[in-house]
Formats: sequence, structure tokens, C-alpha cells
Amino acid sequence: MKEQIRKNKKLILISVLILAVSFLFTYISGEEGALSDGMVARSEEGDREVVMDVSLDGEEPITLKINVFNKDLSDEELKILMDDSRGPLIKKFLGENESIDNVTTNLNFFEDLSGFPFTYSFSVKGFGKIDEAGNLLTMDDFEEIVEVTAEYKDYAEEFVIPIKVHPGPEVKREILSRVIEEEIKNIEKESRAAGSFKLPDNVIGNRLTYREVKSSPDYRYVLFAMGVVVMLFAAKIHDERKAVEDKKAIMLNEYPIIIRNMSMFITAGMSIRNTWKRIVEDSKKNRSDNPIYSEMELTVKEMEGGIAETIAYERFSERLMIPEITRFIALLNQNIKRGSTVLTDLLSDEANKAYESMKQKMKKQGEEAGTKLLVPMMLLMVMVMAIIMVPAIFTL
Repeated sequence: MKEQIRKNKKLILISVLILAVSFLFTYISGEEGALSDGMVARSEEGDREVVMDVSLDGEEPITLKINVFNKDLSDEELKILMDDSRGPLIKKFLGENESIDNVTTNLNFFEDLSGFPFTYSFSVKGFGKIDEAGNLLTMDDFEEIVEVTAEYKDYAEEFVIPIKVHPGPEVKREILSRVIEEEIKNIEKESRAAGSFKLPDNVIGNRLTYREVKSSPDYRYVLFAMGVVVMLFAAKIHDERKAVEDKKAIMLNEYPIIIRNMSMFITAGMSIRNTWKRIVEDSKKNRSDNPIYSEMELTVKEMEGGIAETIAYERFSERLMIPEITRFIALLNQNIKRGSTVLTDLLSDEANKAYESMKQKMKKQGEEAGTKLLVPMMLLMVMVMAIIMVPAIFTL
């Protein structure tokens, strides 16, 4: 325990510091305001609510909530703020335009300007050229006077902004789109008694052609298909791996018998090569369908075809890719290359290990089978309980 504390000392100190700072901020955020002098300061950031306890002699304190508004500004202060706001106001008013002498896109008619207490309103003398939001309504060049009114409580001041408008391509496209849409809506509205209506051929000197835009293709079908394809490939890979594992398991079940027969024939004086061939012949007589004998038969054919005995055994091991088989082939090749008088003893030990390994695997498979049966057994128990309890509940 002490060792762990020593190793994590730095982390503990940082954690304690973080907690201490959080408690400090929590205390400050809930700290009581000092009103003992009977003075309440007005906030410069905006209106606020002050919660206070009023103590009475011999009585429980009374909790009050009072709205404290901003300090009222004098006309002189407002005049200074008004002069200071001109620059930011023009900048926000222009929006994406560069200057009041070259307005090419929509203007911005706003109500609030950050940092100033005024409420603004905009109006224009010309009708049908600029709407109430500052959007341009005509594609022709024109000059206009925009009247601006700034208000703060009882204070109000007006001034004008002269502008020269030269609508750009984007504005012209937007206006044309709006006019076409309005024209089509009017035609549709007036012809609702008919089964169809004709779209306008020409708007503001522009010849129109139409093409219906279909809804965006639903890519969910493609995604679903891709998901299915991936699942199919994954299932195929899983099945192939399982088939290989099952094949290895089947061959391993036969492995102890092969080792035992190999040891018996070698003890009887047969060579390793003849023993190998004899085991293959016996499997044919017994009509064994274990795939390990097919691999052994292929090894016999390779040796008869001129491949060296040790190389044929190694290729057999490489094809099967089973650790037990690899160890068995290593024993055989070692005996062929160097000679050994204890090969039969080694094979007997290997056979015993193989039998023991097979017993352990069978035991493990039995335990796994028992575990897999738990779920259906639990479901069966729930069903039995439901069959017993539901009638009993309804008879209450």
C-alpha cells in the first residue's frame, strides 16, 4: 500500500490540488453578498437579480428577490456612445459589401449592436427595391437613402446612410429565382381546378426550360448490401477456419493411434519408411476416412517419386501445421539423420502425451458443452415457472 502511494504521489498531489480549486470556486460562486451598508451596486454588464435576507428584530429573516436594472445613461453619455457606434454600425450594416458607394449584395438591417445599448431600426424611401431585412429586390442599379433610428429608453436619434447599389451576379440570380418561384406559385394557385398547369416560358426577359429533380438516391440500400457482402465474406472465412480447425481436431484424434502403431512396427524391426507405408495400407483396408491418412499417402507417393525421405516428412508436417505432428516428424528425421536406439521409447512417450492431451481436450469439450446448455436450461426454467405462476395469479 505504501509502495503504491509512493509511486502515485505526483498523481495524488495533482488530484488533491484539482479538488481544492474546485471547492474554492464552489465556495466563491455561493458566497454571500455584503449588504451591511445598505448599498446595492448596479452591474455594468446588464440587469440582474439580487437575492437577500432581511433580518427583523426577534423574527425569522425574510428572503427577497429584487430586480436591479442598469444605471440610466445621461444624454451626454448617450451622445458619445452614438458617435462611437457609427463606425461599427456601418460595418455591420454593409455585411459582405465593401463600401456604401458600391453595394453589390444584400445589406444587413439589424436591431442590436454589440457593446452599445441602442435598439436600431432601418427604413428606405424607395418602394420595392430593398425589403425590411435589407435584401435587394431589383436587378437594376439605383441610389437610395437608408434612414437609421437609434433608440434607448426615452432617447432617440436619427441619421441617414446614402448608398449606391450595383447588384452583383449572385443577387441577380437570387432575385430571378425568387421571381420565378413567385410566378409559378401564382400559376399553380390560379389553376387548381385543372388537372395540370403550364409553367412560364419567360420571366424578366429570360427564356426558361425545366427538368424535374428527382429525390436524392437512398444509399442505405448500397450500405445494406455492402454490409451483407462483408458478413458473407466474414462467414465464409469463419467457416473455412472452422473447417481447418475441425480437420486438425479429427487428425489429432487419430494421432495417438498412429504413434502407437509406428512404435509397434519399428520395434518389430521395420524401417520408418516401410512402417509409414504399412500404416497407410492398413488404413485403406480399414476404410478409414480420417484426412491424416490421405496426407500420409501423399507423402508415400512423394517418396516413390524420388523425393528424399526426410524432405517428404517435413512437407507432410508443413501441410498439416499441427505442433504435435511437427514434434513427431522432428523425432523421425533426427533418427534418420543421426540414428537413435531409443526411438521406440521416445515414440511411446509421445503416444502417452498424445493420449493425455486428447483426454484433456475431451474433458474441456464436455465442460464447454455443459456451459452451453445453461442458457436453454434457464429458459426452460423460466417457462416452467411462468406455466405454474400465471394460472395462480389469475385465480387470485
